[in-house]
Amino acid sequence: MIVVPFREHFFGRVNLALPMLFGAVLCVLLIACTNVANLQLARSAGRKSEIGVRLALGADRWRIVRQMLIENLLLFVIGGATGLLVAVWGVDMLRTLGADSVPRLKEAAIDARGLSFTALLSVLTGVISGLIPALQSSKVDLNEILKSGGSAGATPPQRQRSRVALVVSQFALAMALVVVAGLLLKSFLKLQQTSPGFEPERLLTAGVSVNLPDYKTPPQRTQFFQQALERVRNLPDVEAAGAVSHLPLGGRTMQVPFRIVGREQTAKQSDSLADYRAITQAFFETMRIPIKRGRDFTEGDNAKTSLVLVINEALARTYFSGSNPIGERLKLGSKDGPQGEIVGIVGNVKHRSIETEAFPTIYVCYLQNFTSVPNFPIMNYVVRAKNIPGALTERVQRELQSVDPNQVVFNVRPMEHLLADARAERRFTMMLLAMFAALALALAAVGIYCVVSYSAAQRTREIGIRIALGARRSDLMRWVLGQGMWMASLGVGIGTAISFASTRLIESLLFGVSATDPLTFAVIGISLAFVALLACWMPAWQVTKVDPLQALRHE
Repeated sequence: MIVVPFREHFFGRVNLALPMLFGAVLCVLLIACTNVANLQLARSAGRKSEIGVRLALGADRWRIVRQMLIENLLLFVIGGATGLLVAVWGVDMLRTLGADSVPRLKEAAIDARGLSFTALLSVLTGVISGLIPALQSSKVDLNEILKSGGSAGATPPQRQRSRVALVVSQFALAMALVVVAGLLLKSFLKLQQTSPGFEPERLLTAGVSVNLPDYKTPPQRTQFFQQALERVRNLPDVEAAGAVSHLPLGGRTMQVPFRIVGREQTAKQSDSLADYRAITQAFFETMRIPIKRGRDFTEGDNAKTSLVLVINEALARTYFSGSNPIGERLKLGSKDGPQGEIVGIVGNVKHRSIETEAFPTIYVCYLQNFTSVPNFPIMNYVVRAKNIPGALTERVQRELQSVDPNQVVFNVRPMEHLLADARAERRFTMMLLAMFAALALALAAVGIYCVVSYSAAQRTREIGIRIALGARRSDLMRWVLGQGMWMASLGVGIGTAISFASTRLIESLLFGVSATDPLTFAVIGISLAFVALLACWMPAWQVTKVDPLQALRHE
């Protein structure tokens, strides 16, 4: 028996993924705030004359701060309102992309709580991102501003350091977010390449449930399922067909206690559990589950013969390590339960999920109706088509229903759809995080472009003098690129340290990938450096086009 909290059973891995996605949203929000703060710093630098005049006319420092905060707050409120309009479309998109991946996502909508949270967030981010520019703008040398007439001059070191710190923090956050997205993407690719233990191609599944009042005895149910199986097998485009009590990745399972006959019972053996599957002949052949040793069930395995069992490699490795289990006997269930002889070993099948290892499993032939072995009222048919399984859907459903129209036929669909559903949750999380990472990277690139471009514009006179004195334009380009790449490199370095810490929190969401995968860190670090280089290229190229006469005349 496996006991799990209801919350974990209902929400699954989404319960772990949602906090991570919320953290990604906060990272993007912080990057956007630093971008706005940088733009406000640049804007306030152009308003030095206005601020100087206001101070000269008697305005105090806090009045200037209050004015700039109100301007910034108005900007964020307008942005928040616009974001709500985009969110209406975004919620519809989320419901389309992840309707089957996240429980109750179809019910998601923007309500009063969402509106209140957005309003509060807009106000807080507006105040926080505008506070540093407002405080720095209020700290001015009134005499110097009035002497210079508000003309552009050298940027104060404190303000320049603030811009650099904001750009570095942008790249650090972007690095951490993109690394997490990269690890999840690599995990998803690994998951795509992982074999479920059978071949899902050209495989169709269909569930059939009988009404117990109509089929009260095991022989009646057995006859019904066998008749339905024969009808499906006789369809012209069917290559093979079988049935199983619990379909792999179908969300249902059953376990049975067992012990090995002839061995001294230990505490460990008394608690031995195995997944229990009742199958028809040709099930392994239809699913393409390989027979590793021994034989498959045959027509001779029926109610008149002794019970035989087929086990998977996980059970053989766990309980028969170093010995051959063929010919060994297992007692199933209670002390009075039946004994069965192991006649074959098959490959492992991923039953609960693609990500978890196969559990020890015992297969019994459905025709062997022993009193202590359940005779299931539900069987899942698997049909291997010669061509496209979708073309068989209606015919298989019709044939199953024709045996007895009063019985229930459900979930008639290709096995590949079931496999896709098993991966849907991870795919949905990966897509969302990739979108946030791409947005964060774009915002970081815009941030460094603005800072480098503004810094170059502020030093137009210096650049003109350098060119007039014989400086090569290629040297000037390298100089501007060097400024941008220094900030980006520092940000990537800090972001790498943050990533090492943050990826530890998502280890449970990774599959087949280390949280400190060096290749992922290296590729993403180089990619961010390349993005920074592209962002700095345009300002660096514009520097080479500066006319020294125009630059000096402008000053």
